[in-house]
Amino acid sequence: MSTPTTIMQAKTCTIKRVLVDAKVEITPPSYAYGYWRTTPQERQRNLEQWVKEFQDFLRDHRSQDANILSVVPVYEKRCSACDKEYEAFMYADTPDGVATAEHPAIHEGCASCGALKEKGGG
Repeated sequence: MSTPTTIMQAKTCTIKRVLVDAKVEITPPSYAYGYWRTTPQERQRNLEQWVKEFQDFLRDHRSQDANILSVVPVYEKRCSACDKEYEAFMYADTPDGVATAEHPAIHEGCASCGALKEKGGG
């Protein structure tokens, strides 16, 4: 691990919010009505049955149900220095950079590349 002087001279980073995927979600009309009256396992079974019926609907186009379709963006927090998914690591002002009771962590950085997070950087 680095010494405190090395930590202070280390590269810095900010956290970027990056679009990594997009998905389509569909909410069946009956989903909201029975949500609170069922367990998660029952909801999963009900949704699996509904998906099967919806696939049949797509094949024959006879259903008049009002289904709700949504595009859902999927974001990740990324480190601006290494562009990997940001996972925080807390550094302390100790020779090995490890936080202890006497030396609490005072620097947040990227666990992937070690860059210190800039203040206000995401």
